[in-house]
Amino acid sequence: MSLLPRRFLALPAPTHCPAPDPAYPLNEGAEVARVALIMGIRLQPWQRLVLNRATQYRWGANALGARVREYKYKTVVVTVPRQSGKTTLVGPLQVFRMFLRPGSKSLYTAQTGADASERIRELIASVIESPLREIITPRYSSGSEGLTVRETGSTLRRFSPTLSAVHGGHPHLVTLDEIWKFDKTLGDTLVGSIGPSQVTIRQEAQIWMISTKGTARSEFMNELITRGVEGADPAMCFIEWSMPEGRDPYDPETWRLFHPALGNTQTPDSLAADATLPYAEWMRGYMNVVVAADDPLIPLEDWDHLAAEPLTRPTLDEVALAYDAGAVGECAAVVAAWEDADGKTAIRVVRQAPGVAWIAPYVAELAAAHPGMGLWADDGGPTRRVTDDLRERHGLDGRITTLTIAERGIADGNLLDAITETRQIRHDASRPLRDAIANAATKDTNGIRLLSRDKSTAPIPALIAASVAMYGAAHPAPATWVLP
Repeated sequence: MSLLPRRFLALPAPTHCPAPDPAYPLNEGAEVARVALIMGIRLQPWQRLVLNRATQYRWGANALGARVREYKYKTVVVTVPRQSGKTTLVGPLQVFRMFLRPGSKSLYTAQTGADASERIRELIASVIESPLREIITPRYSSGSEGLTVRETGSTLRRFSPTLSAVHGGHPHLVTLDEIWKFDKTLGDTLVGSIGPSQVTIRQEAQIWMISTKGTARSEFMNELITRGVEGADPAMCFIEWSMPEGRDPYDPETWRLFHPALGNTQTPDSLAADATLPYAEWMRGYMNVVVAADDPLIPLEDWDHLAAEPLTRPTLDEVALAYDAGAVGECAAVVAAWEDADGKTAIRVVRQAPGVAWIAPYVAELAAAHPGMGLWADDGGPTRRVTDDLRERHGLDGRITTLTIAERGIADGNLLDAITETRQIRHDASRPLRDAIANAATKDTNGIRLLSRDKSTAPIPALIAASVAMYGAAHPAPATWVLP
């Protein structure tokens, strides 16, 4: 066994953590810490805090009248940044629970079967390199790697996260690692199958879920976070460390406010070494905040730096106005664009609202009030139906210019270049556009790269309308002369 590291002292305040419940006066924190020491692991203060809260119990009796530990929390959700020490928290807990209940069964999985195998093999290595190798037997069989306590038969096995994974047996402890990768169907199915398998031992059974936060697509975990923050489920222990809102994510002083391993197993330099990661991955992994996508098409910091007041304020008669509808009609947007005094393109969201029924009469009303205004639209998806309505019912056939796929490709390419390279945009910092930027994705259609309504993680009508309006501002329709 290697020499133990020095005692750890740093403990930033958690973002969320329940107070101790005097009705459950006992906890297993000290017992798990002793097992960890035997394994060569000194727990950090944040890990002790999690264990002290999440393992609160009182003595009770099971259906057979036997004295058992009755846990306050049946579900434990812990979310911390990368490099905090999630593995050294759950590993000693799993080993302790095998010792605690002779003949018990514990299960573990991670985001994939391969990840679960790697993590459980790391735990096996820490056990067989410690004095515990005298009483615990490792199992290396692919698909069911784990540990067995020789004298009592208690087991820990890993399983792959599939829709039919947890069947049979009565696991006292089930650990789900990196749940941000689970889609809602898989996560709900796993938890739904674990619960019934623990029903006969409910007082002394727990499900632990531990993970960094995910993306907008991490619906399963995001719903758990919402429940945890609201505190509506008395059987759930929710504990979180994450960056306070409004702080600079690249300032080491910000990290000291929340990263639970900083000052213990991590230094500012060790965290700074990863600060060159893509913005979204840095925010998600190290700041532990939910991001719109794993690797955003447009970094939000690039977009935010382009917000500014326009140098000129033309009337709507002097702008290009574009409209767009969401992929399935969730919402629609109208955006104006014009060339500003310094040659940059100014972009303003005129309106974004739920649904699409409002957009044709709204645009028709604007067109009637501003006869000089250019009307532009993408000629695809649900927006085409809006255009048909404007032409047929509102008499705007001669006023609307629609973009072909090739022109849309040029428009979208110019927009992306103007944001990330030439910086030739000045926008109004509107929420609809920022949300669209955070969620935007592209697709290739006949070799042409387009902003995609379908692949984006949220509706992006404001962004597509901005792209089309910007194209319109750069390609004004020629003046039409009417002979007397």
